[in-house]
Amino acid sequence: MAVKSKSLLLWRVVAVVLALSSIFAGVLLATAGVAFASTTGWVRLCNSVSCKLPPALSDTTMVYDAATKQVVLFGGYGYGVQSTTTSTSSTSSTSSSVINGTGTKSVVLGQTWIWNGSTWTQAHPAKSPPALADVSLAYDASSRQVVLFGGRNAQNKVMAQTWTWNGSTWTQAHPAKSPPALADVSLAYDASSRQVVLFGGYGQSVSVSGDLASLMTGPPSGQTWTWNGSTWTQAHPAKSPPPLFGGSTAYDTVTRQVVLFGGINNNGLIGNTWIWNGSTWAQAHPAKSPPARMDASMAYDASSRQVVLFGGSTYGGSFLNDTWTWNGSTWTQQSSASTSGAASGASGGSVTSPTLFPSSTSSTSSAPSGTSPGIVGRSYAPAAYYAPARRVVLFGGYAYVGYDSGMWGYSFSSAHPAGALEPAAKQSSSVSGKSTWNVVIGAVLIALASAGLVAVSALWIIRRRRASGMVA
Repeated sequence: MAVKSKSLLLWRVVAVVLALSSIFAGVLLATAGVAFASTTGWVRLCNSVSCKLPPALSDTTMVYDAATKQVVLFGGYGYGVQSTTTSTSSTSSTSSSVINGTGTKSVVLGQTWIWNGSTWTQAHPAKSPPALADVSLAYDASSRQVVLFGGRNAQNKVMAQTWTWNGSTWTQAHPAKSPPALADVSLAYDASSRQVVLFGGYGQSVSVSGDLASLMTGPPSGQTWTWNGSTWTQAHPAKSPPPLFGGSTAYDTVTRQVVLFGGINNNGLIGNTWIWNGSTWAQAHPAKSPPARMDASMAYDASSRQVVLFGGSTYGGSFLNDTWTWNGSTWTQQSSASTSGAASGASGGSVTSPTLFPSSTSSTSSAPSGTSPGIVGRSYAPAAYYAPARRVVLFGGYAYVGYDSGMWGYSFSSAHPAGALEPAAKQSSSVSGKSTWNVVIGAVLIALASAGLVAVSALWIIRRRRASGMVA
């Protein structure tokens, strides 16, 4: 009888230890799964080593084409050799080229690239806009086409052309009315009015030759224009932002308004937030706001229902690397280890460019010695929301190392570990799936262990009562 009692006691101890261990393991798994799933920050999607990329580019533009479920990128400044072919008419498809993506001179490119979620592919359409930098794109959901406007060509001429992309080729539009020649405009599709909205930009600059010409801008515009799929119409809102160029814009689906932030004009950098409601502009006065900047990356993240803003530059040549989100009423600065990358000793999350046109033929997204890992400060880097992977993606830009060819994605809760090089679609399915299973398995372990503890406790109580004669 004594032996039997000891064995029962040993069995109870073992059962309790196993149950407590299972609960502990379950809690660890579930906690890890939740923490992993809530990872926030920028993650490298691919670079020139892990996948084929467009050449290192700055002042380029890209947008998500919902009709083809692809990201479309066009134009920009790159390293290369200027072509001797020049434009013979306003509809010429090429005016400059890049040879093998190498060279030391900054040239204007006219390439179209497509991102399908895992691979970049250069398109070779039958017709194409001329090579352009400081050009702008927006996806017109009403016509299911990408709209391109303005930009600066290889001869530093500011353009007033409108082009549309149907998923396979470009077509120049000939609207009855058009904005004046402008570059670096803010362009976004306003789903509430079913029109593309254009604001600001700069006009034709004075005649300057050489590399300095690409820095010379004409007077900033304060005009607002809308595109209905066939023609442009100038709006005359009761209120409007000041004339500016280099402002960042995105459509906020929750508030059904276009958000415009930053830019620059003759008075300096701008740090204001403006809202377009379909008929007029209104200045927002949020409790917190990003510092003034120009040419920051900006896109609406449908998964988090927030606008994401990253980087940009100051007038003195410093590149910012902070990330902010707009929730419809105020800005919030996001804190993440993967968003650091300012040069050692820099303050305010900025890095200073050592040269205007570096002689290196390629660049990387690695931080210099003495800095934290992650995405570095940059400007002129286009951003777009890639819907299939539920994340904002960013390409290239101008950083302290020159033109960049890295591609990054921003995650709120998709469980993308920092530093990974997998394409967005693959990470979304594999990594977030692992974190989900962590939570599920952890919950199952906790439930089973809890049930085991309840059973052991019940048996112990029943046995005690029987021993004392309380239970028959």
